[in-house]
Amino acid sequence: MDSIASAAIKHASKRTRELLFQPLDLRFLALSSLRFPLNDRRSEELKRLTPYHKGTRILVMMAILMLLPALVLPFTSPIIGLNGVLTLLFIYIAALIGVSIIGMPLEVSLDAVLAIKYESGVSLSKAVRTFVGYALANPGQAASYMGAKLLLDMMLMTLVLLLFMPSLVTLIAIMLCLIKAVSAGASDVLGVAITGFLAAGALAMAAALLTMLLAVPISAFYGYYTEEAVRRMKEAAGGRE
Repeated sequence: MDSIASAAIKHASKRTRELLFQPLDLRFLALSSLRFPLNDRRSEELKRLTPYHKGTRILVMMAILMLLPALVLPFTSPIIGLNGVLTLLFIYIAALIGVSIIGMPLEVSLDAVLAIKYESGVSLSKAVRTFVGYALANPGQAASYMGAKLLLDMMLMTLVLLLFMPSLVTLIAIMLCLIKAVSAGASDVLGVAITGFLAAGALAMAAALLTMLLAVPISAFYGYYTEEAVRRMKEAAGGRE
């Protein structure tokens, strides 16, 4: 018999493919990514799934806020120097890793907890107790669900970082180029700076638009995955809430 995670992934893959890719409608994906109101069955289904990936959306917003300092750090180099920037970057990366490790239990369980809260109409504390009770009663199944959720999150985060990496690398390269030019006595660097920052901004905008486009099928997948996993958890627990 499939584990809850395996069954939920198969279910989510099938339903997402049927909803958004059979047939593929790029116009619908583009409009949905921009939050345009659409009187469409697929749009209504995406809205229905929102409570099932609410936790991931909250965590994504938190992750974006945590990543913003990485875009600000290069601009501090004229004030604290390159060595200062590298020191701050090391501290920032260490803090980011620490927060990610500490928040891992929240990351892998928040979608399920909020889905239980939504379906059962109970308080958040009651939903947490329900999920914890299931996890303690079915540790193997709970571990498979949370492990798969963690793997999916890591893949998603890696994809997003790769999309924004060209912009970040361009920004850092321009800052290093400007520092080197100014250190060598050059004064006419405004044109290079403007061109570089425009290029980095264009790459960041392209990455943001592509991320928004990918967010539509990713959100659908997460919604179906959590919905099916929670349904199977309730079945395994004998309908207890």
